Amino acid sequence: MNASNKAYRTSHKVRRPVNADIRPKRRIMKLILLVGKPQTGKTTVLNLLYNELATNPDDIVAEKTQVGGRKDDFECVLKCTVSTRMLTVGIFTMGDYLRECIRAAHKYSQVVDVLVLAYSDKFKSGYGKIAGPYPRHFVVNKTVNSEIMGRDQSNLKDVVTIRSYF
Repeated sequence: MNASNKAYRTSHKVRRPVNADIRPKRRIMKLILLVGKPQTGKTTVLNLLYNELATNPDDIVAEKTQVGGRKDDFECVLKCTVSTRMLTVGIFTMGDYLRECIRAAHKYSQVVDVLVLAYSDKFKSGYGKIAGPYPRHFVVNKTVNSEIMGRDQSNLKDVVTIRSYF
């Protein structure tokens, strides 16, 4: 078959060879859910993570912006290097609102490599509504403070666990 006799298909009035890959390159976001009861320090952990990642101002893609009614809740996008790879990381802390979590996951799905999302376990439907569309999702259960491990230690442990999934 010579070049002039190639089979073509028409898609949106653009002629391409049948064997041409017309699918756009799709970013597959890794979703990390920090799951815990309300008021257990999920936002505090994600603030610590932000402080760890935002050491260089050039790494800030989207500034830390307050979201929702609580002054502590925020969202941001940062760049960080993990094992010689440059990753774009989104952080969203408004985990007490299921619809906002779903919107954030959808909003960042084509923007970041990794989205770290606080998620309250108070919802009866579970985190499946958020994580379902994202096959690369991981759940980090918020470490509970104890006499052996204080609040600061448990929060730092959670930061390290989250970073291990990058």
